[in-house]
Order: sequence, then C-alpha cells, then structure tokens
Amino acid sequence: MRNECRRCAGLIAIFAIIALSTVSATPGDPGSTKTPETNSADQPCTDSAPARPPNKLGGTGVSPVIPSPDDDSDSPAYTIRYAYRPDVVNYYVIENELRDSGGVPGWLSYTTTARDKRTIIQRVLPPKSPSEDAPPPDSLVNISWECDRYEIRERNMKNETTFDSLRHTYPPPSLRELGQIPGSTSTFSIDSQTGRATQLKITPAKVTGPSSKKKLSRTAKRCKLTNKTLGKLLFDLGPFFFPDTPKRVGEHWTKTHREKHETVGMVTTELACTLRSVRQVGDRKIATIDLSGEVFLQSQGRPTATTTAATTTPASTTATSRPGHIQSKKRRPPRKKKETRKKKFTVEKAVCAGSVEFDLTRGELIEMTLHRELNCAAKLAQSQPDSKVPSEIRTGIEHVLRVNVSRTPPSKPVIVGGPKPPPVPPEKVVKTKPKAKRSRATSQRNRSSKRSGRKATTQRAHPRHDRGR
Repeated sequence: MRNECRRCAGLIAIFAIIALSTVSATPGDPGSTKTPETNSADQPCTDSAPARPPNKLGGTGVSPVIPSPDDDSDSPAYTIRYAYRPDVVNYYVIENELRDSGGVPGWLSYTTTARDKRTIIQRVLPPKSPSEDAPPPDSLVNISWECDRYEIRERNMKNETTFDSLRHTYPPPSLRELGQIPGSTSTFSIDSQTGRATQLKITPAKVTGPSSKKKLSRTAKRCKLTNKTLGKLLFDLGPFFFPDTPKRVGEHWTKTHREKHETVGMVTTELACTLRSVRQVGDRKIATIDLSGEVFLQSQGRPTATTTAATTTPASTTATSRPGHIQSKKRRPPRKKKETRKKKFTVEKAVCAGSVEFDLTRGELIEMTLHRELNCAAKLAQSQPDSKVPSEIRTGIEHVLRVNVSRTPPSKPVIVGGPKPPPVPPEKVVKTKPKAKRSRATSQRNRSSKRSGRKATTQRAHPRHDRGR
C-alpha cells in the first residue's frame, strides 16, 4: 500500500509541474517559447541577392520587389536588365540562318540559304567627356564589338560557297564584300534602361585577294555589316523581349514591332513573352523566358495606288517674251503616268517563337533562340482562266537567330600550314588543253626561218636519200 501511494504521489507531482509550465507560457509573456503568428504580407520578401541601388552603368542585377499587402503572391518580382561592367569582357557567338524562297508555281522557283557565324568580343569603353550643350545621361554606356572570327556558307540552286576567316586568306569572289566583317570594329551607345542602341559607327576591315565584279545575293546582303543590320541585331538582343516593369514567375507581357519589307510591305509582329522560371545555379539566378507571337500584314486587303504629281503648265499659257526673242509654241502638258497598284499579298504561314536564358545576378544574356518565318502569296490578274498562264506568285522569308554568351573565349581549331585560298567550285575551274610538244630540230628550224624571213618548213617524215645517188 505504501509503494502504491508513493507512485500516485509522484504522478500527481509530474502532472502539476506540466500544468504550471503551460499556464505560465502565455503569448504576451517575455519568457514564452512560442512566437506569435505574423502575416506574411507584412514582412518583406527575402532573397539571396539583396536589392542594390542602380549605378551609372545600369548594373542593378537582381531587384526583388516587395509585394503590396493586397497581393496574395509571395514570389518576388525581378527586373530583367543588362549590367555593363568595365572590367568584364564578354564573348558573343552569333549564328544567323537566313532563307529566301519564292517564284511562280509551275514556272520558276528559287531558294537561297545563307548561314553565318561570327565571334564577337564585347568591351565596355570609358565614358565620353560630356559636352556643355547636351551632357550624356547616366544610363548610356559605350560598347565596342570586335569580330574575331567569321564563317559563312551560302547555298543556292547551283552551287555552295564557303568562307572561314580562320582557314582562308581571302573570301571567294561571290562573297568578297563580306570580307570586311572579320577584324571589323563597331562602337555604339546603348541605354541600359531600355536596351536601345544609338550612335552606331562601323570600322570595316581591309579586304584582301583578287577583285571581282560579282555582287552579293539578296540573302547574303542580309549578312552584310551595315548600320541597318547591326541595329536589327541589337534590337533583337534587347527591347524585343525586355519587359518594362518587374515581373514574377508566370506573368506575361506583350511587345509590338513593325518592320517594312521590300516585297510584302509593312509587317507587324505581336510578341507574347512569359517568365517561365527562375532557377538557382550556384550563387546566381537564371531566368527563362518563352517567346511566341503572331505575324500579319498591315492594311491587308487594301491595294494602294502610287501616283506622281508633276507641275504642269496650262495649255493656254505661252512662254514669256523678251526683246529680241521669238516666242515659242504652246507647250503640251506632260502625260500622266498610269496608276500602279501593289500586289495584294496574303499570309499563308507565319512563325515567331523562341526562348531566352538571362542571368539576373550578373545582368548578362546567356543563351537566346529566335525563329521567324513568313510565307506570302499574291494572286495575279487573269482575263480568262488558263492553266498555261501563271495564277499566283509566292515569296518567303525565314530567319533563325542563335546567340551564346560567356566570359571565356570559344575554342579555335588548330590550322596546320596557315590560312589557304578559298576552294573554287568545280564548274568554275578553267580547263585548258595541254600544248603539243615539238621536236628540238623543228623548233630550231622555225627560229632560224623567222630570223631570215623565210617560211618555216616542217620536217619530212621519210628518210633523206644519200647525195651520191
């Protein structure tokens, strides 16, 4: 009995201690071990890369935005923006795949493809000295692009031509104008806030090799280094997919771009961008952006008429007379030019898609792929339907852009023996017949006859007879 009483007394003491501890641990007590519940919307979002104030070079990197209390989303918003640092050298490997096709079905068709690849060394130049009239804004950064290597392969209906600045001493005749790209330097000023480039200046390289009168094809002209082509490339690397405001994962934004094509006219592209994910790679955050858009022709279905207005002299007016001058006859008004209507093109196939990987921590582009394609057709006017007469005309444009950026230079192959002349296509090799070899006696006789002025005689085939006979 005594042992059982002792056990009961021990259990009662343990329960009493537990009860006292639970009563003393109240939420308002400083010694309480339980923390009060807080609302997640009242606390700022934390990130491994804290927000940094923007500098003169626009290097903000990752800028997490504190969500408002009314917003239910707890994920941070990111600002996608380039960060240009003077002590960092970036290497761009830019690949372009261009294709032009078209013709008249059943009569004529053509397809030309050009694939070029260039290695660019990007450096940040020191800021220019500000002028008193218009000092440059803090967001402008001076960039220099130097082309270290250039490769191109052009293929048409007949042959294929290649050029590699590392393997060949000079470009082939059909690509001679593209020899200015390897070794060229391009400088421009870019706005780190919007990504738009201005003040483009190109210093082409000197072209070596034999001169040629051959001109570039329409497809190869799109690879030529000009202010227009360089401006298009810089536009694709920046404002074409950049959002104007910070975005969270899963949010969408749209971009509209208009460009005039020589054949089909004004083309409008409505691009839909989505921030698909932000993943952690070491101490960096990598954002993935999906691109998909719609392409259509502006003012489709309205043929435009172009007329030339000329100042004409009325038929009743005559030339002014002066002393000693005979009045001329009445001048006839010039004939009016007929109105010319542009062909009405309709879109048959339009593709605009791609993806972008951007380093939010460093503010640098990692990888980009953009595919754009536009195929159009136009009906030709026919008085009577005839199978032998063409009824439509087709045209197609395709462009695939691939960009890879790194801080280490890409590897180069080892060229044994140094650069060599470009290969010549077999159909352009001039074939000459070997000259017939003449005997030594015949050549000496011809020389002596030329000196004496006599006609050269050929050697007799039959043997000579003896003089005694």
